[in-house]
Amino acid sequence: MINKLTRRAALSAVAAVGILGGLATSAHAADMTFTLATSGSETDMRSVAMANVFAPMVAEFADYQPGYNGTMFAQGTELEAISRGNLTMSIASAQELAQFFPEFSIFATGYVHQDAAHQVRVFNDPLMEPFKKTAEEELGVKLLSVMYLGKRHVNLRFTRDEVDV
Repeated sequence: MINKLTRRAALSAVAAVGILGGLATSAHAADMTFTLATSGSETDMRSVAMANVFAPMVAEFADYQPGYNGTMFAQGTELEAISRGNLTMSIASAQELAQFFPEFSIFATGYVHQDAAHQVRVFNDPLMEPFKKTAEEELGVKLLSVMYLGKRHVNLRFTRDEVDV
């Protein structure tokens, strides 16, 4: 986990909900492989975060193998692949989890989280335990962390006269 929440850490947090399924019990890097499937590119900030933050964190005991641009599994099928045991990790959103568990839709609603620190506090709060337990028991995935993608902005447009333009 990230010990110090900085702006950079929040923007490049480990996993918009990171998901890990089928954890192996061996502590040998050769025996444990974390395979990540994402529809994002290698330069997507979530992919970069996984490569720069997550991969070094597990390097001593596991091999990290990312698959980008939906080359391993089609977008939206990653959670099913994890639950079947065909995939180890995915970067999933609350919207994707809400397809399986409608109660997750609250986390996909705009303006629920004030900022990155608030999102992390909510994820680490006991309130999240039933949500995490549901995902783990019914889908076979473990929620690792959250990823803050930035603030939402309200775009208020004002009517302008020709003189102002």
